[in-house]
Amino acid sequence: MKRVLFSLLITVGHYGFCQDTLSHDALIPKSVIKYSPLHLVNHYPSIQFAYEFALAGQWTAQFDAGYVIDYGYDLDEFKNKRGFKLKAEPRYYFDGKPDKGVLFYFAAEFYGNRINFDRTEVQQECFDLGCNHRYTREYDMTVKYRELGSTVKFGRLKWYRDIVFDFNFGLSLRYIRYHHPIGTGPVDTWFAVVNEDDRTAFGPHLSVRIGYRLK
Repeated sequence: MKRVLFSLLITVGHYGFCQDTLSHDALIPKSVIKYSPLHLVNHYPSIQFAYEFALAGQWTAQFDAGYVIDYGYDLDEFKNKRGFKLKAEPRYYFDGKPDKGVLFYFAAEFYGNRINFDRTEVQQECFDLGCNHRYTREYDMTVKYRELGSTVKFGRLKWYRDIVFDFNFGLSLRYIRYHHPIGTGPVDTWFAVVNEDDRTAFGPHLSVRIGYRLK
């Protein structure tokens, strides 16, 4: 009798362990499309979508692409923004709370931003060779913004049936370059909102995405 009870306990325990493992694995995204609302409030706003899919075991990969948009009411220093943002990251889901639909993960993101915008420059010009009669003329010149970077981050995934909320934070290493037209440079006025100096710097990272399970 004792042997029967012991065998039964072992079987139930093994079954319970397998159920937890399967529940955890079932929460790992197999095919999920996501949208990033925070990218719309960026200085270079974009419509940003991501696709995450399973690789093997607890590993997944996510690819992210965004089209930079222009709201049409920017200052003369940042007009007609256009370009794209690309991201790619491997993820590892290491822990979670399957009974609450929660998973935790580590990820390494690699990204690149390629964005152009127009800047109005006012120049003094002359009607005659002696420059006795002057006038001002406005020119729209293209400024090129390029950024490459990598981010190490920790994230939390929360499922509500087929809807998922993906939150993560971390630290980014950024390589930023601005290419100004000859004779121009960074904006240096009280309303300048962007540091246009070429630089390599660390910065904080924060991201929120809303997704839907495709399968």
